Amino acid sequence: MLVDGQLTPAGLSAVTEVFVRGAQPERETPLDNLTKAERAVAELVAEGLTSRQIAEQLFVSPRTVDAHLAHIFRKLEIPSRARLAALMAEVA
Repeated sequence: MLVDGQLTPAGLSAVTEVFVRGAQPERETPLDNLTKAERAVAELVAEGLTSRQIAEQLFVSPRTVDAHLAHIFRKLEIPSRARLAALMAEVA
């Protein structure tokens, strides 16, 4: 890759590949469409917390947590907390 202290075309290509690939944004996931609050709820669901436990941690009511879950399910087109937890594990 180096010849007489100079980078060869193949070396330049290899170095460029590393920096270009590293500069690209992370891959998009369905979770990118969630609000911060929805993402926080989703993360706590993935940890196995109930709506009441999530509400206590986030200082909101359980009904607010359930509303966030309804929005999450609709946005991600999933039917359940179990599927949400599985999806969270997939993208982690």
